[in-house]
Amino acid sequence: MSAWKVLEEAHITSLEQLKTMMPVIEQIHGIGPEMAQVIRDRLEILATRRIVRVRLIFPKRLHREK
Repeated sequence: MSAWKVLEEAHITSLEQLKTMMPVIEQIHGIGPEMAQVIRDRLEILATRRIVRVRLIFPKRLHREK
């Protein structure tokens, strides 16, 4: 939780901002080398995930007249 608070105080509010700050993340007051590595590892996991979109196609129902 303290890392989130530190990032919030540093006005890092988006994933893109966090990615930009990665080279110097441990220089932010309150984030040490261990926490910086945890954040880097998590970002790497997020970067390697692929979005898989599936389109479901259902057969059309026939409308019968009564």
